[in-house]
Amino acid sequence: TFLAVHGFSFNCECFQEMAATVPNQVRLIVVSERGYEPSSPMPPSELALQQTDPYAYTMNRLTEIATFFHSIIQQNHLKPASVVLMGWSQGCNPLLGIMQHSQTLPKDAMTTIETAVKKIVFLDPPDSVMRGRVSSDILKPFLE
Repeated sequence: TFLAVHGFSFNCECFQEMAATVPNQVRLIVVSERGYEPSSPMPPSELALQQTDPYAYTMNRLTEIATFFHSIIQQNHLKPASVVLMGWSQGCNPLLGIMQHSQTLPKDAMTTIETAVKKIVFLDPPDSVMRGRVSSDILKPFLE
């Protein structure tokens, strides 16, 4: 199972061609981030927070995405080491953010993600993505 996150100015539809070529035994679940169609819009309070406290805003988005991944993994009864997280362009940022802040995100979500994820793939990541430092020892093997 691949969980794919789109890049800036795109939505989940950017993976349509890929989805058409995926073998039957592979499941591709595409995620539209909050504020991108067909996802729900960003609440006004979150838009304001983006301006007043960018760190809190970012942590809220990472919590939201980690919790969403947790739900997908749980609802689909995905097996340990059976998930590939894939980010394209700016969609790499939340994946790296989840790795960077794994110790402060919801423990139940992170335990589920750490158990289920086999690999993390960055497709055409922007320069800024690879400048971060990964703090979680559990997720460091995924960067190889």
